[in-house]
Amino acid sequence: MPNDQSEIEEIYQQTSLRDLFDILLKHKRKMIVFFTVVVIGVSVLILFSADIYRSEATLLVRLGRESVALDPTVTTGQIVPVQRSRESEILTELDILRSRRLAEKVVDLMGPDAILKGVAERTAEETSEQPSCVAQTNRNSKRRLRSILKWVGLGGGLSDRDKAVLDLMKNSEIDTEKKISDTINVYFEAKDPNSAQHVLARLIDAYLEEHAAVHEASGSYEFFVQQSKMARDNLSRLEKQLQDLRKGSSMSLLNEELKITLNRIGSLESEIDREEASLGAARAGAQELAETLEGLPETVVTSVTTGVANMAADKMRERLYELQLKEQDLLSKYDEQTRQVREIRRQVAEAQAVLEKEKRVGTETTTGFNTARQQTELSLLTERASISALEMRITCLKQKLAQAQTQLQNLNDKAAKMKSLNREIEIQEGNYLKYAKNLEQARIDQALMADRISNITIVQPATLPIKPVGPRKGLQFFFGLFLGVSGAVALAFVWEYLGRTIQVSREKQADRRVPVLAYLPHTHENTICPIGYDSRFSEDDDNVSEFEFGEWDIPDAVRSQYEMLGQKILSSWENNDEPRVLAIMPSHHSEKGNPVSANLAVVLSRCDKGPVLLVDANFTSPSLHRIFHVNASVGLLDIMSYEGDLSDFIWPLPLQNLSLLPAGTLRGNPSEIGDPSRITALLDRLKKDYHYIVIDIPPVDEADWAVRLAGECDGVGLVVEEGNANRETIRTVKEQLVMSKAKILGAVVNQKGGSVPIRPYGYYCDQAGIVGLN
Repeated sequence: MPNDQSEIEEIYQQTSLRDLFDILLKHKRKMIVFFTVVVIGVSVLILFSADIYRSEATLLVRLGRESVALDPTVTTGQIVPVQRSRESEILTELDILRSRRLAEKVVDLMGPDAILKGVAERTAEETSEQPSCVAQTNRNSKRRLRSILKWVGLGGGLSDRDKAVLDLMKNSEIDTEKKISDTINVYFEAKDPNSAQHVLARLIDAYLEEHAAVHEASGSYEFFVQQSKMARDNLSRLEKQLQDLRKGSSMSLLNEELKITLNRIGSLESEIDREEASLGAARAGAQELAETLEGLPETVVTSVTTGVANMAADKMRERLYELQLKEQDLLSKYDEQTRQVREIRRQVAEAQAVLEKEKRVGTETTTGFNTARQQTELSLLTERASISALEMRITCLKQKLAQAQTQLQNLNDKAAKMKSLNREIEIQEGNYLKYAKNLEQARIDQALMADRISNITIVQPATLPIKPVGPRKGLQFFFGLFLGVSGAVALAFVWEYLGRTIQVSREKQADRRVPVLAYLPHTHENTICPIGYDSRFSEDDDNVSEFEFGEWDIPDAVRSQYEMLGQKILSSWENNDEPRVLAIMPSHHSEKGNPVSANLAVVLSRCDKGPVLLVDANFTSPSLHRIFHVNASVGLLDIMSYEGDLSDFIWPLPLQNLSLLPAGTLRGNPSEIGDPSRITALLDRLKKDYHYIVIDIPPVDEADWAVRLAGECDGVGLVVEEGNANRETIRTVKEQLVMSKAKILGAVVNQKGGSVPIRPYGYYCDQAGIVGLN
């Protein structure tokens, strides 16, 4: 078994040259029929194909006004020098000739019917010959074909005009012999010489008109007429505005007024400066007087008399005597600690303290107004009156200054406006002269275009072709031969590729890496069942919980094949004393491996090596429980994470040493099982109680985890059904098994009769079967 990708590729590259010849010989009839049909078809097309005639014409592109003259509309702004080569000029004319617009113009001039009939066949106007029977038959056939295509919705996409335009562009050819040549060659092909000449002549006429229209500045003359009128109107308007502005004052008087106003503004500013200086001095004097006034008191002492009696002290002394008398009265009535006695003593003490502060003899002082303060206040009032007068004078001067400045601004604005008007008048005069000059040039260009005077000269008018230029019937016939041969070979290989069905002779079995273990006829019909099986029971009956039959056995038709299969599997293992896990995997989802798993488990249980466990891991379509009529409500899916005793979930079967672990209840998508390590761990636990474990796993295209599970088993048997197996599918499955390091024991072929291919260009035998997987 190959262990790496290089070995796999080496196995795949085993196609010999003899295989290729075998395929060609196998499909020789198909190749001959295809070759004959292609050659006959090409011959018929060559026979009925009409001759093609080519009309020629030559145009000369001279160095003319279009090459050196600028359009008047271009010269209205800044001119940038641009060098235009003759090559670019020729390419421009080629683009005009090849444009769809020119083809549409020709079709509109001649009509779609004239173009289509002229290209397809001769028209009644151009020839008096009657169409032949073959031409009439072709015309009727094409008409019927167009009707059928239009009826089914395939031929109504283009109108007759669009078809005529496409035919005209397809059959015309425009080129120049050399890049530096000034001539342009124009060709047109048609199936009638007169039609070719007529269409080419119309094409050149339409091109000359299109050339003139392209190089003509559309609306140039009208544009300059309008612009000249606008420039003239603007010039008149500006001249009238300047005239109105000059009324009452000329430019010299305006300058005198400006000078007088400036002198007046200067004198006012000088006077304002003087008055502001006087105002500052007055404010400083007033400030000094105010500070002096703050230091002078309003009154002064005029006389002081001493020795005057103190009336307050005398009254306080009388009050003290009264309090002392009241104290003696209270002492006679109350104890010294009473509240009344303590309060009166406190009043006596306070009166004594106040009396000690008073003097017995007082002093009398006489005051009067301060005359110095009165004089200072009078001076301050005088200064403040002067300040108010100065402020009022300065305000009046500033108002006059503002009026003078406003007058100066008006004079300046008037002067600036007069200068602006003079400048705009000069600009408008220049524009008017330029537009008038371009208007005259546009008028000349319009006259030249009206007379179709251009730099294009017809050197060779459209010719009347004499000899046909096509078709090249000999080349077409040889191309048909080549197409027939190559197509026939390709057909043989494609037919072989699409018809692959795994067919190889058994003599090639020794050359394959994976042997065929057994050929089992009608596997689905030869599954283990009870002897004396009653047809009222079926595999779909899931409600049978007990075995209602006696002895179970494999049908006689396949018993010997399964016994040989079991011997081959046991011989592939070196030591049969160790527990083994055998995986049975279908190669495709349309195939079933459960009958093989069930029968093989029965064979292994009769080898007397130990108990055998049959495990159903095909969660997509579990059916082992139906074969043995076992309830599958609880099984492998339910106990993968169970760590207790597993014997409660395993069903003993009515065969010696054989038990069944059903798939269980599926909750979700079987492809989302993910890592099969839990199943592997469960199998390791079951190896302690069972010598052989046969596990039925789903195909790779249903569950990708099946490949990883197969890699953990001791051997893998691949079930292939005759007629359903595809070589590419089996090759993909085998490669995935090899990459997962699975031990592929071989293939089990479910025979239905016929042949089964394996190699890309197969070896065949009468009895079907897989010799090996390549």
